[in-house]
Amino acid sequence: QITEINKNNNNFNSDDFNILRQIGQGSYGKIFEVEDKYHRHFALKKIIAYSLKEVELIKKEYNILYSLQNLEIDLIGIYGLETKKLDRTTYSINVLMELAKCDWEKEIKQRSSLNKYYTEKELIIILKKLVKSFSRLQKANVSHRDIKPQNIFVSKDGTYKLGDFGVARITQGSGSATAGTGTFRFMAPEVYNADQYGFKADQYSLGMVLYWMLNEYRTPFLPLPPDLPSEKTESNARMRRIKGEALPAPAHGSRKLQNIVLKACAFH
Repeated sequence: QITEINKNNNNFNSDDFNILRQIGQGSYGKIFEVEDKYHRHFALKKIIAYSLKEVELIKKEYNILYSLQNLEIDLIGIYGLETKKLDRTTYSINVLMELAKCDWEKEIKQRSSLNKYYTEKELIIILKKLVKSFSRLQKANVSHRDIKPQNIFVSKDGTYKLGDFGVARITQGSGSATAGTGTFRFMAPEVYNADQYGFKADQYSLGMVLYWMLNEYRTPFLPLPPDLPSEKTESNARMRRIKGEALPAPAHGSRKLQNIVLKACAFH
């Protein structure tokens, strides 16, 4: 049962779980597979925060997910949050989460290594489900702001779920924000430029993920494999996209799917 967190309480004790292995790492900290006394397996995200402000931002992510649990959105389950003060300015934050099979990027790489590429039908099914989740996020006035394959998780039953709302925000009033947050490769131009933006920024990022998949895992204006783009080529290609240059169609996919992707990635 998920419980909303406030400044003064935790709703689970990480000491009650055995750490089995590390399954992920990023700028936020580390993620471990853990087991409880009933032999149930979970993911445990361990984060080090260096101020109360950081602690509150992480609690905000947790409470955003808490507020969305009953909206029929495919989200990674969040089951608990624990805060421990390590010293005067340092805090350890533990988030107990649903254990996914893997993130989508890992599945993409695994399938690519086996030459088992996604069919257009598979991609459309995944796209429809993700768009449905985004539509419900929009109704809840929540924008994710960092859509990428690493933040889309594949559950054990094969459902594709959104996760890692570390830079998400509840959008007030006009449905717009002005913070430049997210991942450059899939980032909407208006987010990159720290201009005012709304929910279409998430739509753009999802479209760019689909473009990347249909374009042999290359973003617009980059040479296709086996050519390897230089750092300068990557930078130039990104700036052409950010400045609003018309995107070429991805290398693969039907004309209909290509048009859907290009429409999602239209410059605003």
